[in-house]
Amino acid sequence: MDMRQYLSYKGFHWDEVTRSRGKNAVMNCPFCGDTEKKFAIQLETGAFNCFHRNKCGVSGSFRQFQRMLGDLPISLDNDRAFLSKKDKVYSRPAVNLQKATANAANFLHDRKITEDSISKFKIGRTQDGRAVMLPYFKDGQLVNVKYRKIDEKKFWQEKDPEPVLFNRDCCSNGNALYIVEGECPLSIWN
Repeated sequence: MDMRQYLSYKGFHWDEVTRSRGKNAVMNCPFCGDTEKKFAIQLETGAFNCFHRNKCGVSGSFRQFQRMLGDLPISLDNDRAFLSKKDKVYSRPAVNLQKATANAANFLHDRKITEDSISKFKIGRTQDGRAVMLPYFKDGQLVNVKYRKIDEKKFWQEKDPEPVLFNRDCCSNGNALYIVEGECPLSIWN
């Protein structure tokens, strides 16, 4: 069954309009009593939206549309009702981890982070020495680096990194997992 067949089966009357995202069936909203044809449903995917924002504003997927009409959800021809989600492409950082300078080490020591922890977690500094670098590893590979300025509370990270927990690799051998706000590189948690 395609979207046109489903809409006809339900007794809807619509105009077919081509928009930037493909062909849409434009009709009166079946949920808010609209008489101005403020409702559109994509004929390829089944995504719908009522543009009567102050009255209705309902939107959703083809499955939700069918449920709202009291039907058991069925797929359009070959599951075309669902947009194919592209896999996210993550960027690997192209940085050289610099060993912490005295300035960076003092900053970390003031926060009770020991030399052992600095070494174990490979905490370093930026090239200019004005920020601390916190590397994130996944299966031994560097996947992200977060930065924290030393002289002010300013944070940033690499562009498009893979989301991963700080110190993730130490959890794979059955150790306890502690989740804290921010990064807490304490040796006692290893």
